[in-house]
Formats: sequence, C-alpha cells, structure tokens
Amino acid sequence: MYNGAFSPIIQTPLSASGVDNLFVRQNSPMIFAGGTHIMREVMNYPNVTVPEIVDIRGIMGMDKFVQTEKSIEIGAINTIARVRELGESYFNDVIKACLAGGAPECVKRKATIGGALVADGVYYNLVAPLVHLGAMVEVHYYTEGETLVRVVPLSSIYDTRQPKLQYRTFITRVIIPQDKKNDNQFYYYRALGSPVCNPGESMVFVGSLSNDSLTSVNIEATILFSDIGFYTLGDKNQMFRVASITSFKEIQHLGEAFSKSISERFALSKTVPSAERIQKAVRIFEDFLLAVTERFL
Repeated sequence: MYNGAFSPIIQTPLSASGVDNLFVRQNSPMIFAGGTHIMREVMNYPNVTVPEIVDIRGIMGMDKFVQTEKSIEIGAINTIARVRELGESYFNDVIKACLAGGAPECVKRKATIGGALVADGVYYNLVAPLVHLGAMVEVHYYTEGETLVRVVPLSSIYDTRQPKLQYRTFITRVIIPQDKKNDNQFYYYRALGSPVCNPGESMVFVGSLSNDSLTSVNIEATILFSDIGFYTLGDKNQMFRVASITSFKEIQHLGEAFSKSISERFALSKTVPSAERIQKAVRIFEDFLLAVTERFL
C-alpha cells in the first residue's frame, strides 16, 4: 500500500482528449491500463518525478478488436491474453509464436498491448514481430503544448538504438496488415532469454521470405536486443538469392555479412551488443537460412 499523503494522483479520464489535456498540463504523467509497469516499479513509489498516474481503462473504444480484409485493428488497452485469444484465427505464425511465449500467463492477463509497446527501459518481444510485419499505430504526440494525432509505422516512434520513445506518445490502437494468401510466404521466429528477467541477454529474431518464383525473392530479418534496440535488414537489392544458397559455406558467408551489418548499425549507440550476443544472432540467422533452403529448394 502506498502512503496516502505521498502517493501520486491517479486520474481516470473517459476520453482520449482527456488524456491529451493531462499530457499538455503535466510534464510526464504515467499512463497505465494493465498496471504491470507500476507493478514492476513499485519500489520506486511514491516518486516525485511522476506527479500523476493516468488510468485509461475507462476510455470508450480502446478495447475494440476489429478484423477487416486489409488489417487487424486492436485497441491499446486489450490485454495480451485477450489479443491472443481473439486473434487466433487471424494472426500469422510469427505473431502466434510470440504471444504464446514470453511472459507468464498471469502477466499476459494483466499487461496490455499498448503497454508492451511503449514501456521505457526495455523492448518487449512483441515489438520485433510487429515492426517486422509493418504494423502501424495511431498515436497522440505531445509537443510544445499541442496534440497531434497520426497513424504512423510502429518503428517510427522509437529511438531504435536505445530502449526509449522518440516523442511523448500515447498509443490508442495498433493496426496489423493482413497477410495476402501466399503459399510461398515463410516466417521464422526465435526468442532467447526474457526481457523482463534478464534484458541484458534477451533477444528476438524474426525472419521472412516471400517469392513468386526462385528468381523473385525477398528475404527480410529483424533482430531485437531487448536492452539496446532493434535492426531490420531489408533485401531490396536481392543480396540473398535463395536459388544461390547451395552450401553451408554460402550460408556462413551471408552470416558474416549479417554480423557486419549489425555491428555497423549499432556503432554509434550508447550501448552496443557484445560480440557474444551478435554471434548468437548470426547463428539464428543462419538457422533461418537453413530453414529457407529446406522449405524452397
């Protein structure tokens, strides 16, 4: 229990505009719906740097889950457990694998999808597959006393070289593009460690391949280091031609190129992945390429 004389004020707005007003008035109120961030930081409360906590559970419309022909739209206060249950028939394998793993069930029943995407200090596993799949988010930006509402790529709200948001942001919904039915679409998901228990060793890898023929392929990969940031490799120049991978030596060569690109990506970061973590990421990337060759060759 908090000491009532020193506890922060808890606001309960009933509309998104009410949250906007609080952000304009306060320097950095804390938003919560599931409360897991407060649970994680309980030893830090009361905290004079967080004068107000904003409980958004009463905002109408933010618990919607809508499936259309082109996308799945998820209100930000939906819990991870509810998202997994409602999306079972719609999500592709990589999202299903991510939602099935990670945190314990007791946390998934409390934690919200919005909270999993905006918590400062660590990237949670769900960020990697959603960024990789091109998810969009509806966000309210707060700058110079003004509120801007935009639908933007999820990746654009992050400083990708350290676990923090680029802007003062309030997410209202997450929009996941629907996959077109394609027998030649292949996804690969792998998670190591826990971003909650041991973020310094946790990482997530998401790989995908789509092709209409062996001469028209697109291989992409996203690697996320939970305590540092994420990196997405897009094969716009067809560097990785599936038809040319005929030996493990060639896969190793591509792994070396992947290792170099990761090191270059984080060269200017405040914190960089250790050589051991990068090598683990490379091994996973090579496993992905092996799975690709087994699937398509």
